[in-house]
Amino acid sequence: MRKQEMHEGRHTVIVREANGKEIERLTFDLHKLSPLDAVIHDRFFVYNVASQNVYRRAAHGYATRRENATYSEELIGMQRFFEQRDVDYAFQNALETISIDSGSSSATKVSFNVAKDVDLKRFALIRMEQGKPDDAKKAIEFAVTNVPCDTTTRRTQVYLASAIASPEAGADAAHHWIADCAQDDLEAHRAYQDVNKENGREQALRDEYRKMLSASPDSGKAHNLFGRVAGDLTTATAEYEQAVRLDPKLIWPRVALGRAYLLMERYDDAMREFATAADMEGRDPAVVIYYANAAIAKGSPADAIAKIDEIRKTKPRDSGASQARWLLALATGDWPTATDIEKGLAAQESPGSLWYRNTKVLRLQGDTAVDAKIDGALRSRDLHAVALQVKAERLLETGDYAGCAEFVAKNAKEIDPASSAMLLAYSGAGLIIEGKAEEGDNVLAQAKNAIGNSDKGSGDRLAIAVIDGLRGTIPVDATMRAAQEADAVTHGWFVAGVRAWEAGDRDKARADLEKCARLAADLDFPYLEARAMAGRVHR
Repeated sequence: MRKQEMHEGRHTVIVREANGKEIERLTFDLHKLSPLDAVIHDRFFVYNVASQNVYRRAAHGYATRRENATYSEELIGMQRFFEQRDVDYAFQNALETISIDSGSSSATKVSFNVAKDVDLKRFALIRMEQGKPDDAKKAIEFAVTNVPCDTTTRRTQVYLASAIASPEAGADAAHHWIADCAQDDLEAHRAYQDVNKENGREQALRDEYRKMLSASPDSGKAHNLFGRVAGDLTTATAEYEQAVRLDPKLIWPRVALGRAYLLMERYDDAMREFATAADMEGRDPAVVIYYANAAIAKGSPADAIAKIDEIRKTKPRDSGASQARWLLALATGDWPTATDIEKGLAAQESPGSLWYRNTKVLRLQGDTAVDAKIDGALRSRDLHAVALQVKAERLLETGDYAGCAEFVAKNAKEIDPASSAMLLAYSGAGLIIEGKAEEGDNVLAQAKNAIGNSDKGSGDRLAIAVIDGLRGTIPVDATMRAAQEADAVTHGWFVAGVRAWEAGDRDKARADLEKCARLAADLDFPYLEARAMAGRVHR
């Protein structure tokens, strides 16, 4: 940051690189304040090179009684040159406490600084959440201009294009990313595939990437991309293996191969591929989490601890490694370590995320205090949304299937339709296993109605496949294929277990439900729910 005093009149600012090459220039006029304004106001001007920074102007309300203190803030982005007035703390943090005149009980001070925790892509998402889609679109366009081939920025652009305009607009944004970053376009192709799979264009993708593979049969990238849309696990696995042979330096084929091995219950092979990918330069933070998931699914979470501890030691800021170690602590019942990691993550996460972590620990510990914690969160404005989902899951876990169905129906307007349908499907299945076939069938019909007749995203299609599989209107194999396509095979095994129970094969039912729980290796839904149901089938 550079500070310079200027007088009234016309000025031109020229920004250059270290080698002297001009980046940009701006000509502007500074007008003199009136005598009255000059007495009342202090002012300064901010030049935001390439409009790349987001700033935070905050009002700090100090009070003699701490509970009366106030705080408000405004984010300022996408402005290259602008004025600020009456700032007490310019480009510095506000003081924690100040002295207040004896005749007052409060005082307000203003701070202004770069919002280091908010870049343009996050600013775009914030504007979207605030119901300002035009600002969101403008902000992400600025961000893309500044870093045209940054993966997270371009994926955010694809997401916003889909949310603001249409799924087709999202696909177009991904296609432009491919063209703009042709020298390194694997991430762009993956995003293009993801958005088109969400739009239900799986067959069109298979045709498109089969042609790419035919044109470049010796390309590891082409084999990887075709494997992602191949449509069946055997073909996909073969394509990933070929991609790794042809281009061992590519990370994503190894990750995909590890995930394929995990679904095939080749746990050691999965861990090997994830471990190799975790050591590669530029890998995604999620790779380390996948490694932990494989160890948990194998039933030997301790096997991954040494590797992840090593990563955390050499890369203490690796968020994926912290999340992975936390999961391993939960899976091994190492509650003190889990608590320590949660404290470290607290500064990076929202209140809702922190509450969810803590609640998850209580559920895994079998602590009955969790029910009061959930009910309290339901009364909280900030936690209500996440608590709705957890409350329904808790009802399933405890075997109150009718209560879960009633709760979901009562709160249907506040729960995503696909989530409502899935929760109802599990409720209906639970009722069927309890021997209440008519009630269960009614809840499954209710689940189907929850989806409605709108255009179907991948979550809707998965829920429909699960419901139809439970109702017996499609074969279990069809549900399993849909679950694999959605990268949610755990739900396929749930359907297989319920159908086996209906066929009178309790041993297979228990085995399939246990596999459902085991493959939910992130310890999220349906891990506890399927495990509890497997126990009830066993009885």
